[in-house]
Amino acid sequence: MVRLLFILGWLGVVATPENYLTEPHAENYWIASPADVAGARADIVSGERDDDPYRLYLHTPPSASAEAATIAHWSHALAGDFGGRTVHLQGRIRTENAVGAALWLECYAAGGEADEVVEEGDVLARYSTADQFPIHGTHPWTEAGFSVELPLGTTRIVVRAVLEGNGTAEFAELILAPETSVSKPEDAALLEEIFAVLMDELAQLRESNAELADTIRDIEAENATLRDSLAEVAAVLETLESEPTTDSGKIPPLVPHGEHWEALR
Repeated sequence: MVRLLFILGWLGVVATPENYLTEPHAENYWIASPADVAGARADIVSGERDDDPYRLYLHTPPSASAEAATIAHWSHALAGDFGGRTVHLQGRIRTENAVGAALWLECYAAGGEADEVVEEGDVLARYSTADQFPIHGTHPWTEAGFSVELPLGTTRIVVRAVLEGNGTAEFAELILAPETSVSKPEDAALLEEIFAVLMDELAQLRESNAELADTIRDIEAENATLRDSLAEVAAVLETLESEPTTDSGKIPPLVPHGEHWEALR
């Protein structure tokens, strides 16, 4: 039981991941940076599911030169004491004729508000889904993400949905959360372990209940025997009280006899 409580306690501290493409994040905190060319677009469009209400859309026309169409992106900044924390960034990406598309996570050592402009020199580290999930050309919705321990001194993080070069990229269900809050195969193994422990506890309870039921039956049988014995004793006592002895408990009358009596006569 102690083991079960420990496992459930650990599970209870898991945080809930947050989709940064829901209200209020989608319309209030994302900043668009389209490519600086004619025909480039950066829009927030409606999602395709009720639980995924918004998507980030980036388009750089194929007519743009490689120099002009370097990087287009949406960005969302968060301020706080993030140093040393392990986080997980994940999302879905769909592309059409894209040179490249990825999610970035940048760490800054800058104070102030989350939307304050920071200089490139303040960047402590930059991470990209392209390192493990390179996406280019035309692809349907594809899951991409990574877990990373943020550098000490990180006071601001910036999530970027990035289109590199020409093409079109869409981003949905962007989630940034503590690593343990994201569903992973380890979580399924943990749930299986919890289920096994629960089944063991249930089997032990059933065995204890069966033993207790046997004990109760034995006690009830002993009580029945005792009641029968008491009934027999009561019957004997009742018989003794209702049938007195022939002497009735009285002293017999004095009958003169012996030599002294004869002398007196």
